[in-house]
Amino acid sequence: MPEDNPHTFDLDAFVEALEGAKAAHDLASWKEVSDASGVSQSTLSRLKTGTRPDIDSFARLCKWASVDANLFLRRSDEVHYAPTSIAALLRADPQLSSHSADAIAAIVRAAYERLKEDG
Repeated sequence: MPEDNPHTFDLDAFVEALEGAKAAHDLASWKEVSDASGVSQSTLSRLKTGTRPDIDSFARLCKWASVDANLFLRRSDEVHYAPTSIAALLRADPQLSSHSADAIAAIVRAAYERLKEDG
């Protein structure tokens, strides 16, 4: 993207989210992800080598992985505190009680702060 564009796409975070969804769906291969999501294996391979998806593939993969597409679009003038975003996602997960979501969020915050210190 041009440098004057205030938005960037976080491909690494998107691929990481797909990896998590793959594990959550108990899928062993990217072929299974392709079959389940309706996105070609070649598109998935290109993602893993650093190529951004086309908009249709991106939308299908976000729907399949149950992730908000906005999580991967970053405005350069915004500052995000990742643990806050993660906590909100955990609280929105219908499979977690609020107590469980808060416990996981506390672990994430502690780990984030510790690793941030190590820089």
